[in-house]
Amino acid sequence: MTTLKSIILAVICLSANSVLAKTTQTKQNNSQGWAYVNYVVDASGNITNIDIIEQSEFSDVSKNLTKIIEKQLHKKPSTNVSNTVFIAANKSANLHASKSFYKAYAQIEKSIASSSLAELKSAIANQLKPLVKTDSEEALYYWLNTRAFYKHNAWADYDMAMMGVFNTAKNLPAELSVVALKSAINWFNRDQNYQMASFTLNKLENVLKSNAINIDKLHEQYVNDIQHGIVSNKTQATQKQIASNTPFFRKVFRSNGEITVNTGKVSDAQLRCDDKLEALSISNSKIAFSTKGFKNCHVLVKTDGTANVTLVQTGKINLI
Repeated sequence: MTTLKSIILAVICLSANSVLAKTTQTKQNNSQGWAYVNYVVDASGNITNIDIIEQSEFSDVSKNLTKIIEKQLHKKPSTNVSNTVFIAANKSANLHASKSFYKAYAQIEKSIASSSLAELKSAIANQLKPLVKTDSEEALYYWLNTRAFYKHNAWADYDMAMMGVFNTAKNLPAELSVVALKSAINWFNRDQNYQMASFTLNKLENVLKSNAINIDKLHEQYVNDIQHGIVSNKTQATQKQIASNTPFFRKVFRSNGEITVNTGKVSDAQLRCDDKLEALSISNSKIAFSTKGFKNCHVLVKTDGTANVTLVQTGKINLI
């Protein structure tokens, strides 16, 4: 039975254009790497404005991005102004983990409650990260990061680590993969990133189906949270800490918006839609924009160094 909820979730996934739907691959020699890359196709068909939105810590999939994207477009020409691609290593997942990795993982896991955040970061970076060689180890690495950051309320770090969980959870054991993806859904909903919450819910459903695990009562709650977050008449406000050299990229569901720069300095701000690219004025600390009449819009904010911004969305819902 088709419901309003299912329609909205389907529209979110289709209108992404797509963080997940368009996939291109590049070979890597080490563990599986990934990157979300947004780019613009100009009137002459040239690829411009290439920005890495998120990327793995373990493989440099950001090399030769123009050639990779051009290769994809030659296979299937694009008529859109703004696109986002997911670039991943071109190989089968390696789901094994070494004894030395498991030993270091277990030791750090036991120390989460008793260690400081600085101690945990040091242990993870110096004792665990050098041992990451396979896809399973990469997935466990990101999962352990989220647990450590959650314990110490390090939300900016938690946010970045959760993107790693989102991209690698499929390489965890089935039951742990379910737990990790549920944590990601809860985080993205809390962060009002309903597009990512919807993508994560789809991943969770695939894991449940492929492992013959029954859907629990929380599933309907996840759907309700995503659906309510989008169609609610309430103003949406999201505050984000932006790391140096990492752009803030977020889908806009409503017709009007404003970005307030709380700390730091914005070097560039754009509204990127399927049929429009608009450079936004950064002359003051409040950056206003409108998505009226345009399809599948995202805001992109770049900063000089670290910064803190608040995105407020108002007006009518614009799901196209």
